[in-house]
Amino acid sequence: MKKYYRFLFIILILTGLDACKKDTPVDYRDIVVGNYTGISVREYYYDSMWHRDTTNVVILLDKSPTDSIIDFTFNPPNEVIFSFKYENGNFSFYSETFVTHPPHMWKVNDSLFLLHSPGQGPLTYECYTTKQN
Repeated sequence: MKKYYRFLFIILILTGLDACKKDTPVDYRDIVVGNYTGISVREYYYDSMWHRDTTNVVILLDKSPTDSIIDFTFNPPNEVIFSFKYENGNFSFYSETFVTHPPHMWKVNDSLFLLHSPGQGPLTYECYTTKQN
């Protein structure tokens, strides 16, 4: 009977120790960070005509030191261009200063889309990319 109680005591202690383990927090930004490749389309009005330029693009999404912020970088020039707050699967533009024409970004499965009209004139940047890693 003593062996039974010892065994039960050991099981209770092990169960208690397991319950005391702290769960390591999961950073939900890990789902979206990485390299995205695709095309960039620049559409603009010049000399009384509409023009459309298409180029290949590499986009890097990286975690910012600020909680829930994702930094957006074109490769090249490898400098942070935009920052977005990522919450509940949605991106919202993040800036310390007021921006009159913020970019819009959204993700569908492994595809990432960006739309930006930076000023008053008829100029639009669009990026259509898919995740590579």
